[in-house]
Amino acid sequence: MKLAYYLIVAPLYLLSACVATVPLNPIKYDSTTTVTSTKDASLLVTTGIVNGGLHTTTIAASGVYLPMTVSEPAQHFLAKDQQVFGDYLRAELVRLGILRSASPPSGADKDLQIHIFFAETFHKPSFHVYTLDVEMKISGGPQHFSKRYRVDSSEEDSTVQKMMSTAWSGKDKAGKLLMKRLIPDIEAYVATLKQL
Repeated sequence: MKLAYYLIVAPLYLLSACVATVPLNPIKYDSTTTVTSTKDASLLVTTGIVNGGLHTTTIAASGVYLPMTVSEPAQHFLAKDQQVFGDYLRAELVRLGILRSASPPSGADKDLQIHIFFAETFHKPSFHVYTLDVEMKISGGPQHFSKRYRVDSSEEDSTVQKMMSTAWSGKDKAGKLLMKRLIPDIEAYVATLKQL
């Protein structure tokens, strides 16, 4: 019995490590903006805690169903996803005309410094819900800006949509919702600089 258990369960643990990483697809901001500027910004993205829950499944082994608890770190909102999100945010701020340029910090003087800190990201595998706790700080004007955001990828979903969610769609929704919250605040900060 022990041998059968190890012959079945051990390969499953090895296979669970081979789960493909879920990429963050390109994100476009689809709301309208009214502010344009010729400001240049450095946008820094830093990572905090990347976490995820466990889920339980069962496997059949010689007519017996064995419970197995697994975690799939490849599906978490990883540090590289956060950096990719930063790239998409920079591109959107320039595309929308809110900023003339947005780049990672390089040591050169910029009009604005934007810091996006992913304090914690959590992936709940049961419905592929991503929760992002993010803090944004902006400096460069007479007033500094700091705000904390909490995004839940399923907050705008119906019950059926929650049940049909995949890791890919959940991660994309979390990114879109976060961008939807950050850009209006960046736009409002840039608007105050234009009044100076």
